[in-house]
Amino acid sequence: MHFHQLYTVLLFSAAFISAALALTVLRYRPTLGSHSFAVLMGAVSLWSFLTIFEVISHDMATKLFCGHLKYAFIVMVPVSWFVFSLYYSNRTKQLRPRQLVLLSLVPLTTVVMTATNDLHHLMFSTIDWYRSEFLFVPLREFGPWFWIHTVYSYALLLL
Repeated sequence: MHFHQLYTVLLFSAAFISAALALTVLRYRPTLGSHSFAVLMGAVSLWSFLTIFEVISHDMATKLFCGHLKYAFIVMVPVSWFVFSLYYSNRTKQLRPRQLVLLSLVPLTTVVMTATNDLHHLMFSTIDWYRSEFLFVPLREFGPWFWIHTVYSYALLLL
């Protein structure tokens, strides 16, 4: 089994398990805290599925589309993890709709920056292509907004 096949199998497993966890939690524990966990698992699942399509597709347009679209779900992971951890630790009294909106500003900006990257190159400064016998993937050089998003995401995960 070649690396890209193993990678695809592992991504599919992650996507399937995450989707199953999201659906199971929604079915058997329909509380606000479990909704944030379901959003987290759903985002991980869709991120994994889009990465599969990015890896296995043969044309550059599909690879770029899936690679950019997956950021809509990547940015959901740190926020939903943070909200879930607040519910899990019983600290939701501090969580108001206004705080959720504020927590979502950087992720929403990241999605817009990714979608409009060709206009400003702040998310990805360049995108080159790596081709081997079995693999054809985009190699992104990250721009300044990517690092803002990354620091923000890791700060939320750390909190």
